[in-house]
Amino acid sequence: MPMTPLARILLVDDEIEILDALTEHLEGEGYAVTRALDGGEALLKVQNERPDLVLLDLGLPGINGLEVLRRLRRDHPRIPVVMLTGLDDEALARSTLQMGAVDYIRKPFDLGRLGTVVLAAIGKTFDPPMSPG
Repeated sequence: MPMTPLARILLVDDEIEILDALTEHLEGEGYAVTRALDGGEALLKVQNERPDLVLLDLGLPGINGLEVLRRLRRDHPRIPVVMLTGLDDEALARSTLQMGAVDYIRKPFDLGRLGTVVLAAIGKTFDPPMSPG
């Protein structure tokens, strides 16, 4: 009997090697992963599948990561977005936080940090049950 995934994650990156590595890692951690190679595909998948978290590359062909983030904040404000960036531009990465991303992760990935960020981001979507007392 298959286990219920911890959460549904939409992984958006235009580099297949990164998609493959992150998919393998996240699925190994118990997440259900859907993938998109560009911004347009990402927006369609969010609309159709309502993921619990979006891991979104900044540098995408077509609709870039900043524009995807802007549209997600407008149309799906409750879905947390963590930006992925290979750019060494701290100011740009920080600006995504002002736009509504919950965090960002620099490439190459530290998988330990990725796990921590993913758990924290998913926690932002759920209203935890009230503790008794």
